[in-house]
Amino acid sequence: MKYLFFSIALMACCSIANAQLKTYSGPFKVAVNRANGSDRTGKATYTYREIDDERVKDGKFSFTTDEMMQPITITGEFKNGEKTGHWKIVTQGRANTYQNMMYSLDTNCSAINVLITNGVKTIMEGNYIDGLRTGKWSFSKTDLKTGTSYKSEATFKDGKFYGSFVGTYHVAKMSGDIIYKDISVTGKFVEGGLPDSIWKAKWKTADGIEYLTKLTFNKGKAVSFKVTDLSTGEDLSKNINNAGNDFLEHNPRNMNVGKGIRSDSRAVYFPMPFQMMLTGWSVDESLLTIDRDDMKILFLDWN
Repeated sequence: MKYLFFSIALMACCSIANAQLKTYSGPFKVAVNRANGSDRTGKATYTYREIDDERVKDGKFSFTTDEMMQPITITGEFKNGEKTGHWKIVTQGRANTYQNMMYSLDTNCSAINVLITNGVKTIMEGNYIDGLRTGKWSFSKTDLKTGTSYKSEATFKDGKFYGSFVGTYHVAKMSGDIIYKDISVTGKFVEGGLPDSIWKAKWKTADGIEYLTKLTFNKGKAVSFKVTDLSTGEDLSKNINNAGNDFLEHNPRNMNVGKGIRSDSRAVYFPMPFQMMLTGWSVDESLLTIDRDDMKILFLDWN
C-alpha cells in the first residue's frame, strides 16, 4: 500500500513537472472582505501549468489594481500551487475621508478595514513555505497625513504564531478626538500558536498617564493578570475600571484573534490592548482568498 501511494504521488509530481509552463496577464480579482465576499479587480501576471484542466500557479506572481485612489500591489511566488518564498502586499486607502486608524487595528472581520484604511499606507511582508507563513513577518501602517504609525513584527511556524512578537502604536499629532498616544506590546508564542511566559503591554493616555499590563501564560493557559497605574504605582487588577479606559475591557464585543480554543460554548478573547495589536495579523495577508476562518493562528485558554 505504501509503495502504491508513493507511485501515485510520484506520477502526480511528474505530471506537474512535465506540463508546459504558461503565462497569464490580464484581469484578476482578489478578495478584500470576508464578511460579504466583495473583491477588488486589477491586473495580475503569473505563470502556471495546466493540470487536468486546472491551473496550478507555478512561478512569479504580481497583482496591481487600476484604482488610483486605492492602489494595491501584491508580489510573490508560487510552487506547485502553493505560496512560497517572499511575499509583499502594499495598500493605500483613499485620502481625505474619515476612518479611525485605531479602529482598523481592532477588527479582523474585513481586510478592507485592516489593510485598506483611509489615508493610510499599509505594508505586510514575509516568507512562505508550502503555503504557510514561516519565519519573521512585518506589518506596518502609516497615516500619510499625520504620521501616526503602527509597526509590528511576528514570527511564524507552520502558519501559526511562534517565537517573539512586538507591536507599537504612536500618535504623531494629538487632537481633540485622540484618547491614546502610545501603545507597545511584547510577548512570545510557543509551538502551536500558544502565548507563553510574560506578555507586557504599555500605553499612555492623551493626558500623559501611563499604564502597564502583565499577562502570564503557560502554553496558552492564562496564569495571571496585573494592571498598574505607572503614575501612582497603584495595582488596578482588582478593579480594572479604575484605569479609566476601555483598553481593559474583556468582552464578546471585541473581535478575537482567530477562533482559537472555545470554552463554555463561547470564543475566548485576548484582552485589550493585546488584542488590538494582534488582530490585524488574522487577515489573509495576500488578499487571495475570501475566508481564512479555518486558519487559526493563535490559541488561548482564558479559564
